[in-house]
Amino acid sequence: MSGLQEEYLQHQTKIEQLKLSTQYIRWYLISLILLCLISYGIFSYYFSSTITIFSWSIGLTVVALVCLLFIPNILTHYRTIDFTKKADRVLQSICLFSGILIGINVTIIHFYLPPDLIALPDAHILIALFITSAHIIGLTFLTQQPRYFYLLFIPSTFPLLIAQFTHNPITQLPFYFAYNLTFVATVLCAYATQRNYQKISQLLLKNKQLVQISDQHTQWAEELCVQLQQEVNKSKDIEAQLQFNNHLLEQKVRERTYDLTKMNEQLESHHYNLAFAHETAGIRPWDWDIESQRLEITFFDQQKQTQTAIIHLNTILDRIHPSDKKLFDERLKQHLEGVTDHFNITFRILRRDGSWRWIHDVGRVITRDPKTQKALRMV
Repeated sequence: MSGLQEEYLQHQTKIEQLKLSTQYIRWYLISLILLCLISYGIFSYYFSSTITIFSWSIGLTVVALVCLLFIPNILTHYRTIDFTKKADRVLQSICLFSGILIGINVTIIHFYLPPDLIALPDAHILIALFITSAHIIGLTFLTQQPRYFYLLFIPSTFPLLIAQFTHNPITQLPFYFAYNLTFVATVLCAYATQRNYQKISQLLLKNKQLVQISDQHTQWAEELCVQLQQEVNKSKDIEAQLQFNNHLLEQKVRERTYDLTKMNEQLESHHYNLAFAHETAGIRPWDWDIESQRLEITFFDQQKQTQTAIIHLNTILDRIHPSDKKLFDERLKQHLEGVTDHFNITFRILRRDGSWRWIHDVGRVITRDPKTQKALRMV
């Protein structure tokens, strides 16, 4: 656990202890009132039923404790911003005042009641009963806050501690020894009880925090389950949409494949018709890549032959009739320079058997350089 968490836990523990102490103080005061009434009843029954200084002391103590009983109720219903500090001081004052009242009653029993009214051993028994019961009540209701118990314990035992040094006859040594043992045991019990209360309070607060964290995690888990279910539903919708689109795509592919097959059959039919037309008309298409100087010629049987353009052009020029050679060069140059829209010429060419044959040649530049307009390809 980090330092901040430990500090927060201690702060919350103190607040919880203070809230409990505010409730327990009421039961503490009620118990002290009952203890005073019982002590006065024992005194009246066994020793004297007449009004004595002890009667006045017990009566005023009961009245004071009854008045103090209203303060915790006020603290419970009225809480300011700094309620913790103010309530702590008020509760400490209640414990100190009640301890002083108990100490006053112990002093009166020990020093101010006449010996002919109550014998010394009987006075010590009444004191032991009164102060031990008060300490037990304090151990029961005040040990969540050790300061509260010590504010009760110290004033209530102070008269007996002083009496050991001011009035110490030999006959009273056993009583004082018993008092001291009882006081030591009471302090040890208070310390142990306070430690146990503190541990229990911290465990309860940790358990409360764990329960809150568990509830929060449960809420998050439920939200995540809802989101997960929404995502599952979305994925199912997407899957259904994909299946539908896949079905449409398969249908489109089948339709497209059928269309392509038909187009391919039509292209093959057109190809055969075109080849037959070329063969019948004596047409041989050619494709001249001027930039790479490659020339592709398609023969009647649709066989293609690639040649070097310069070699083929020189061969043609060597076989062109001398009268047509100049016209051939001019028209080809004009078209390559972009003067004419297309290349069109009829000329005579020498055949291998020595006869001349008329050739009609048609062509056009289809690709030019965007900047220089230089011819790049001609068909």
